Amino acid sequence: MEEYKPINNEKKFCKINQIWNKCHLLFVSSNSGTGKTTYFKWLLIRKALKGKLKFDVFFRFENEIELKFNNDAFLKPPLNASKRLLKIANKVEIICEKDNYFLINKQTKEKLAQALAINIQKKYKSTENSIYTDCAIYDEVMPDDNNYCSNEVYKFSRLIDTRARHRNYKVICLYNKTQPFFPYKESFE
Repeated sequence: MEEYKPINNEKKFCKINQIWNKCHLLFVSSNSGTGKTTYFKWLLIRKALKGKLKFDVFFRFENEIELKFNNDAFLKPPLNASKRLLKIANKVEIICEKDNYFLINKQTKEKLAQALAINIQKKYKSTENSIYTDCAIYDEVMPDDNNYCSNEVYKFSRLIDTRARHRNYKVICLYNKTQPFFPYKESFE
């Protein structure tokens, strides 16, 4: 019986990150289990801890924030996590403050990231931005169950506009290509 060896796509993701540095909106598709979510999420957390950026984490529906953006789910290191990643994971935690969810630096209490829901994009105002973020990550932009929120692409675009407000702002969208219908491709291609 052959020993299982996890696939290491780090070089591919580094190249994708270099591409993302040159554009404002990037969609990344691959098979499930390739490590794209893990790579980009922890890259952003590491950069935020170093003071290089602050970021948003987009979710489709408001109820997903509480379910997915918490210490047990979002900050759970992968099984084969390096010592470096485990060290990073121990430096951050997620808090809820007045119905807003933030990733913070445990030691300094500085807000590093905020979770936002696309379906309630109207709720967010550019003048009420509690942390001025530089970028966003949107995992599962193509849902496995094909369940998009109403007018999702429009709301996604408006949310970006609200968060960016005359600033350089980048978004990376990650997905597993599971459905033939993808409204983002029709809108942005």
